[in-house]
Amino acid sequence: MKRTRVKILLDLFKSVIALLIVAGTLVIIIWIGTNFYNDILGKVPDVVVPSLVNMDIIEAKQKIKEAGFEIEIQEQYNQSVPKDMIISQKPSGGRKVKTGRKVFVTVSLGGELVNVPNLKGLTSRDAEVKLNQGGLKFLVEKDMPHDEIPRGKIIEQNPSALSQVARETTVQVILSSGPSVPVEVPDVVGMTIGDARSAIENTGFVPGKIVWVEDNRFKPGSIITQLPDSKEKLKTGSLISLEAVYGKNPESNILFQQDLVTIMVPKSNKDVEVEVLVIDRYGSSRVYHGFHKGGQKFEVSVCSTGSAKLEIFFNGVLELKADL
Repeated sequence: MKRTRVKILLDLFKSVIALLIVAGTLVIIIWIGTNFYNDILGKVPDVVVPSLVNMDIIEAKQKIKEAGFEIEIQEQYNQSVPKDMIISQKPSGGRKVKTGRKVFVTVSLGGELVNVPNLKGLTSRDAEVKLNQGGLKFLVEKDMPHDEIPRGKIIEQNPSALSQVARETTVQVILSSGPSVPVEVPDVVGMTIGDARSAIENTGFVPGKIVWVEDNRFKPGSIITQLPDSKEKLKTGSLISLEAVYGKNPESNILFQQDLVTIMVPKSNKDVEVEVLVIDRYGSSRVYHGFHKGGQKFEVSVCSTGSAKLEIFFNGVLELKADL
């Protein structure tokens, strides 16, 4: 009985050993087979990544598929790369990588779209500031007469207000040169120089020469004569000369000066917009605005009171800033 139990245990032990040997043999066979497949039959080859930059996304997808890769796409706005063109890729073109890998590409959405503001009735300076704040550029195409919109303000714009355009698009405008019919000269006698100049500019005229006289009957700094007279009808842009009181009051001791400024227009195949501003104790005022041929030379008479600066703009860009 005891011998029979020992035999049974021995047979069971032999069976376990046999099973372990079989299992170990299978593991070795599987390991050898797997390595043989990977090394000989199933090795993943290295493939050259195609160059996709500046390629249309549809063509890029086809190239990636033919090369045995997958494609992962992300999009972003780009002002210089057209819509649906590849901006960048990773891995870069020409590299060798395992087939089946993902190639990450960035596709252009084109220029970011922004809304064009309404510029009608604004001055060229105000319009330029507004456009620049919105990521747009500004260009005066020309000026033309308009019976309702004052001289120097915008009549039309292109692209139109509220349209959507790519950021950095140039918005062209047409400025009013004032009414096509003569306009009545404002009455500025009795006004201060600052108020008189504002009244003259607001009606489309330009302040001209100011002659200072001493007259104790009138308040220093006030206008006592104007030429042409009020009520006379003239073309907008005409000069209005003034005679003002120069008294002994400290206010009247502020120097008034009139300068003749020579302007050389930069060379250009198109007409150049020229704008001249004077900044003095009465604020900023535009003393000249017009269009000239490139390379043309001309003179502008400018008047100022007290310490003053001169600014000259060509096509809306400040090119010269000087003390008067």
